[in-house]
Order: sequence, then structure tokens, then C-alpha cells
Amino acid sequence: MRLFSEAGFHATPTSRIAKLSGVATGTLFHHFASKEALINELYIYVKRRLREVLRHELDAALDFCTQLLRLWCVDVRWFLGHYDEFIFMRQYCDSHLIDARTKELLYQDFEPFIELFRAAIISGLLKNDHLEFVLSHYVANVQHCTFYMYQFPDALSDARLLHFFEIYYGGIAIQPTKENDQ
Repeated sequence: MRLFSEAGFHATPTSRIAKLSGVATGTLFHHFASKEALINELYIYVKRRLREVLRHELDAALDFCTQLLRLWCVDVRWFLGHYDEFIFMRQYCDSHLIDARTKELLYQDFEPFIELFRAAIISGLLKNDHLEFVLSHYVANVQHCTFYMYQFPDALSDARLLHFFEIYYGGIAIQPTKENDQ
């Protein structure tokens, strides 16, 4: 993962991956049919590690904004603590190297989180009703926040994280008007 993060897919030869892993190149290909297959397995590995951390933040008793804030904070902090994995995910999340099987598998894995956004759309809480856009917007904003806080570690504080979330949330949420409140 580190090699892919540092040099990219094309500049990372499988011989270097095998050497760093302490196995023969043939052994690498015994476990992975191709370098693309290895990328997909790494992608699944990272996403599932993140999912296990995030799943503890879902709580149906909480409102959408509170749950989303909890997910946002855990997401950013986890990526800051796993920066190689963050760079890997950032490089490959929209890559043509991530195959349809991997995307579908992870879509299923993240269904409880997707359902949170779907319910918010159905409830009329969000400005946009296109689920895929709303999900990709969340991911992009978490990535931007993580990248910024990594580049400027003095900015990392609970207050700053909350402020960045408020900027993001203000952009997606339908704010109640006085007419709606009545």
C-alpha cells in the first residue's frame, strides 16, 4: 500500500512489492491474479477497517446531523492516524483500477451508512436528492478536511473540526425557515 501511495500504480513494479513483502514474485501472483487484483484487495482491506471504526458511530436514536457529525469526526481522525491508507484511498477511490465487483461489495458493506443518507433524502433534510452525489460529496469533503488538517496540524482541534463540519453541513442541509417551523 505504501508503495502504491508513494509512487502510484504504474511506477510500482510487482518485483518491488514482492521484495518489500519478503516473498517471491511468483508467490505474489499465486495470491493475486494481477497488480489490479492486489489494488482491489488493498482497497477492500482499507475500507473494511474504516467501516469497523465507523459502525460504532451509528445510532438510530440520534438525529441525522448528530450521526453525520460523529461519522465525520471519526472519519477525519482515522485517516489522519492512517495517512498512508488515506493517500491510497484518495488515489484509488475513483480509479478505473477499482473493479465493479469491488465497488458492489463495498456498497453492500456500507449499506447502513448509505441508508443514513437515503433516509435523510427521503425525509427532505438535504438539498440534493441524488444519493450518489450526496455520498461522493461527503467523501470528498472528508478527504479535503483530512488533507488540510494533515498539511496544517496546528489546525487540528475539536473546535476546528466542528467548524469544518458546519461548513460542509450548511452546504447540503435544508435549513428550516420560520415558515417551516410554524
